[in-house]
Amino acid sequence: LGTWGALGDMWCLDLASEQWRQLAVVGVLPRFGHSSSIIGHSLVMVGGVNHLDSRQPGVAVLDLQRGYCIEYHLPEMSPGKSMLLINHCHILSSDQKSLLVIGGGGNCFSFGTFFNCYCASIKLEDLC
Repeated sequence: LGTWGALGDMWCLDLASEQWRQLAVVGVLPRFGHSSSIIGHSLVMVGGVNHLDSRQPGVAVLDLQRGYCIEYHLPEMSPGKSMLLINHCHILSSDQKSLLVIGGGGNCFSFGTFFNCYCASIKLEDLC
């Protein structure tokens, strides 16, 4: 988080040198409160929130070799089973084809507290 909200910059820590370097990335929405996994040469980021009312994060897939990110918006969830994709965890399936989103929710001083009561499965092949 910066002074004006969520930032869209990406950083990588080189463990050998203990040095940070900023990655040049095109196409990523600013976000915080998301979860992420590395799959092959891609960083998959799930959910989060930002200050852009009309463009909230869904699932982003960042090609770490090319520095190009594609944001996929998730379909609407049923009204009785809505989820906030913030402050949650996800587990990558052993075949790396789906993510299981667990927990999460948030606290807003205007709207109160909401915790997710359901788990969600996201099939990565359905995003394309």
